[in-house]
Amino acid sequence: MGKAVVISGYPGTGKTILAGELRKFLGKGEKIIEVDEEAKKRKLFIAYDAKRGSHVYDLEYLEKWLSEEVNQEEGVTFIFSLTPCILPGELISLVFVLRGERDEIGERLKMRGWSEEKIEENLEAMDVHEIEEEAEECYGKDKVRSLNTSGKLPREIATLILEETRKQLQK
Repeated sequence: MGKAVVISGYPGTGKTILAGELRKFLGKGEKIIEVDEEAKKRKLFIAYDAKRGSHVYDLEYLEKWLSEEVNQEEGVTFIFSLTPCILPGELISLVFVLRGERDEIGERLKMRGWSEEKIEENLEAMDVHEIEEEAEECYGKDKVRSLNTSGKLPREIATLILEETRKQLQK
């Protein structure tokens, strides 16, 4: 049975860039799944939230599909997702939640053309640690790590995640 490491985080914190960087360092039996990309390819959405400008996952099917993917190999699957609670707890080794400095993240989202309302909604969620709390509810505090990506290179973050993951799996 494989194990999963979920890499979640707030919009604008570098999940997509980090996925590309992490790919460069993967070892044998390690793989990456970017949930948004795969969900679009496989049409794993049940609705479109026009107000927020985002798709709504079919979480039941997504969990089933991801569980099968994780269990295909003995290694580690790094799963990048905005939503942290996408797998049963027994498959999860760690959850990393990416966050950043408020002003920096706000600027990144503004550059994406997001509305002030949508930017503020996401910054407020980050201020109150919404994703961290959700992940802790699903998997327990001992499995959740919060990482501030501001001022760090993607390579530094990728190295930190790999080191922490490999250390955790040796326990």
